[in-house]
Amino acid sequence: MAQAILMQGMRRSGTTILYDALLEDPGLHCFYEPLREETETPGGGSGARATDPFAETRALRRAYRDEHWPDLDLAEFNLGGPGNPEREIGPEMPEHCAGFLRTLLDRDEPVLIKETRLYDKLEAVRGLAPEDAAPSVGSGPRRGVRSVPGTDRVGSGPIQVRSGVRKRC
Repeated sequence: MAQAILMQGMRRSGTTILYDALLEDPGLHCFYEPLREETETPGGGSGARATDPFAETRALRRAYRDEHWPDLDLAEFNLGGPGNPEREIGPEMPEHCAGFLRTLLDRDEPVLIKETRLYDKLEAVRGLAPEDAAPSVGSGPRRGVRSVPGTDRVGSGPIQVRSGVRKRC
């Protein structure tokens, strides 16, 4: 298994801008919000791209569903967003969603997954991610939450990132 990065951030926290920057790395295979609604998103959340950043992820999700959960409606892979915000709340992650994330994380290439719906499911995500993956929540000047990979420490409050060092203020 190659290196995996799982980037979880609250909405409007800058994760899409960071995703757009990391997308420029040709050695990193990036997946945009794999547990979002099934709609097309030309330009992504930032509008910085001419293409739909979810297109490849959407096709992989359909293929995963067809192989492993053929009777399941694709809408069941949406863990929140505009259509089902209540599904973001709580630590539970449905097995079909966990399995799909696992297939993305287990690829034989460096992988980045950007998501905004897992803030309440970090413990479930920690069980899916390889030990070197980094579940992390980005935050701007707004209040946010972050987890420390490999520990049970979770903090709240504004987070500043300076020179690559993250600290709680």
